Amino acid sequence: DSIILPQKKKEAVVSTQSTGEVRVEEKMIQTSHSVNQDETNQVPERRFILRSNLTLRYTNGHLQTVPVKCRIVLPTFYISVENVRFGSCLVGQMSQLPVRIVNPSASPMDWSARFEGDESEGCFCLEPSSGVFHAADSSLLSLSFTARTSTISTGKFIFTGSPGGRTVELRVEGIGTHDEVLQRIL
Repeated sequence: DSIILPQKKKEAVVSTQSTGEVRVEEKMIQTSHSVNQDETNQVPERRFILRSNLTLRYTNGHLQTVPVKCRIVLPTFYISVENVRFGSCLVGQMSQLPVRIVNPSASPMDWSARFEGDESEGCFCLEPSSGVFHAADSSLLSLSFTARTSTISTGKFIFTGSPGGRTVELRVEGIGTHDEVLQRIL
């Protein structure tokens, strides 16, 4: 793989040396985007540091070696809570709670969420279920639960970020009731 570059009306062939070093660092980012500002989260940020040499070979036979260092930061994210309990909810009535998803890293990323669990007892819904983050961005999500029966419903949403493939789980629980006295106060 060569690139021809002009140099003082002459041509140069650029090739990279095959030897180099790749190092992976994992740095913990301190964040405080939670509802309680005193609470901080530690989120891993992965960095790849590539070191190599770029060798310039000119048509006059001259060789020039230039060191190259590249730092690639993989984005990361976290969710404001790990568990959401809706409590007692009237059967057939939807209850909603906010959940924040945060990208504290210096890189943009895509994210998506999927639900795992039995929805025969109740239906959990997350809106939106996917999105795009800019660097140091956050989004407020709407998590809802609609009880279908008067039993406990549980499940989890699995969030996946790309690039990087980081996954985070959000566990959810809700209880259906026909008794209006026990319903969750909205």
